[in-house]
Amino acid sequence: MPYHFVKARGKNDKLAAGGFMYHLGHRNEISRLYYCEERAKEDVNCQGAVRMLDTGKILIHTAHDHPPRQGNQEAQILKAKISEEAQTHLLTNPKDIVSQTTNGASKDTLSLLPKNLSRMIRKAKAKIRPTFKAPNSLKDIDVEAFKHVMTCRKEKMFYYDSGMKNKTRFLIFATPQNLEVLKSCKVLAVDGTFDPVPKNFAQLWSLHGMINGKFVPLVFCLLSHKTQSMYEDVLRALPKLENLRFTIGDFEQASLNAISVVYPHVRTFGCMFHFKKCVNKKINKLGVYKKKDPLTRSLIKKYMGRFAYLGFSQRDDVQASFDIMMDDLELTSLLEQSAVDKFRAYMTITWVGTDAERPIYAHEIWNWYESTSFLGIRTNNAVEAWNLSFQCSLNCKGRPGLPRFLDTLKAEHESINLRLAEANQIDTSIGQIEAQIRDLIYNYAAYTRMLPLTSMPSRTSTMIMIRRLF
Repeated sequence: MPYHFVKARGKNDKLAAGGFMYHLGHRNEISRLYYCEERAKEDVNCQGAVRMLDTGKILIHTAHDHPPRQGNQEAQILKAKISEEAQTHLLTNPKDIVSQTTNGASKDTLSLLPKNLSRMIRKAKAKIRPTFKAPNSLKDIDVEAFKHVMTCRKEKMFYYDSGMKNKTRFLIFATPQNLEVLKSCKVLAVDGTFDPVPKNFAQLWSLHGMINGKFVPLVFCLLSHKTQSMYEDVLRALPKLENLRFTIGDFEQASLNAISVVYPHVRTFGCMFHFKKCVNKKINKLGVYKKKDPLTRSLIKKYMGRFAYLGFSQRDDVQASFDIMMDDLELTSLLEQSAVDKFRAYMTITWVGTDAERPIYAHEIWNWYESTSFLGIRTNNAVEAWNLSFQCSLNCKGRPGLPRFLDTLKAEHESINLRLAEANQIDTSIGQIEAQIRDLIYNYAAYTRMLPLTSMPSRTSTMIMIRRLF
């Protein structure tokens, strides 16, 4: 007789066999006795029972005095499946779970399902969620509840609580496996995001390790403040990263300083995308495109756009290349002199500097000639994409509650395991454009002797050729 077990409310599963459902009654050393589930109903009081031997063979012990209910066995199997799906996909809307699991079920089966399946799904989810009280402040957070948060693979997700310190606090989430991976990484991408953050916290700061050229999220930190001292405390709370050699992130000064203090031997790079964003923001703020005809706007964009690729020159060439670009821009007479002077001042103070004074951001931080040569990367766009993906996974308006945030983080760890497996499959292939960029970088000396098709001297030819590839 074919059979299978169905998850039940109690500690023992139900037995489904021959169209009937059975509860476990008694067991001995060689067999288990199962009673018909209708046994306890006064209007039926069925004495039907089967005995299951340890070999898996089922023997009829007592015959039923009623026929099997049409669709009952399928309904109970479906009900158990719905509960299982609810606990596996905590973020999925109850209506979506119901529609996906009941697709194709018969009318008889559907008629025997509970009327309020959404409530059943919420209860199923609540069973595996730690109980959280909504904290009114940082000091009200119940850290003990975090210690019971597990991934789907039963790994602990919670790693560290700083406790209250001068009205600040941070929490670190990372599995033991991911911390081991983190310790082995030579390159990390760091980034903060603000939207998917529960109440009382200022940002989610995440650390992504590079594995065979791919960034994988490994550590997640909820920070109440984004100060240098807090970043330092987070880095010190993590295991010592003895293999770390490079980091890449945005140009947040507090984060850059913290990494330099805790790991002075580590080389930090800024993200090229963020550099371009900063430069373009300043260009737009100057209003250089206003009241210009399309052809003039196109020419301005061409000449101003070159500054975003200044980091592709060697460090010794940055100052001279910048001066050449500025001189060439002035010769075009496309901009008013006041706009040119303001832009020169911004670039000098923020990025380029002078012989007498260093800029706010040193050349080595935003030199993509070196980041491409050393690491083969220039941006942390993969991390920015993860931030957006995580925010979409939360699927809520405004700030998420702690339970929803942790459910999303729990689901994310399943994705992380998949990404780790994919990253461990070494793939050294690169796209055509990336290959051309690296060729230009690796043959910098040769290309800088080539005259570009502009009035600019040869020093900037590499940057112009690279810009054409983007």
